This record gives sequence, C-alpha cells and structure tokens, in this order.
Amino acid sequence: MDASQYKDYVLVLLFMKYVSDKYAGQKNALIEVPKGGSFADMVALKGDKEIGDKINKIISKLAGANDLKGVIDVADFNDAELNGVEPYAYLTDVLTRMVDGHPINRLDELLPWVWKPEIHVKT
Repeated sequence: MDASQYKDYVLVLLFMKYVSDKYAGQKNALIEVPKGGSFADMVALKGDKEIGDKINKIISKLAGANDLKGVIDVADFNDAELNGVEPYAYLTDVLTRMVDGHPINRLDELLPWVWKPEIHVKT
C-alpha cells in the first residue's frame, strides 16, 4: 500500500469522531449520525477480533445516511496488509489514543508507517 493512502484511514477516523461529537443525537443536524454509525460504536469494538470489518460497516451506515457513499467509505479497515501493520492492534491502539485525547499536533504519530503501539494488544 502506498503511504499516501493512509490519509484515507486517519482522516476518516477523524471525520467520524468530529461529526459524532458535534451532531450525534441532534435532530435536523447538518449530518445525520444514525444508530450504529458513530465513533462511539467504533470505540465499543475495542477487543473485537472483527474490528476492521465492523468499522467498515459503521462507516457505511454514516455514509449511507448522508449521501457520502464512495467518499468516506473507500478505505478498507479490514485490510490484512496495512503495510505490515497488524490491523487489529493498529485500530485498537489508534481508537484508544483518539478517545484519550491524542494531541492534534501529533497526528503524524498515528500514521501506520511511523506508528508504535502505546498499549499492548493481544492478537
């Protein structure tokens, strides 16, 4: 996988976090956050062995509810070859860091080619 493709992963996670924080539960919001289509639903997957596939489905729900099919649901979070990074460990760690308030000025640390796990994840 080309390094430029990783922005598709990280930016989608950031987008999901932002719209979930801003619009979840609001009626007539700019973006609808459907049940089962929020960042909180992603976080709830920590420890799930099928995290990649289920994240794809969560993103698909948000995309479908907001005419964003083919825009935010292009990256495959279930890709077993994330440039040599084990997807389960990577996604679990990145989601944990985002929830714990990883500094915005250090987002480059979350890119798979420089990522170093902060937590120990059993695979």
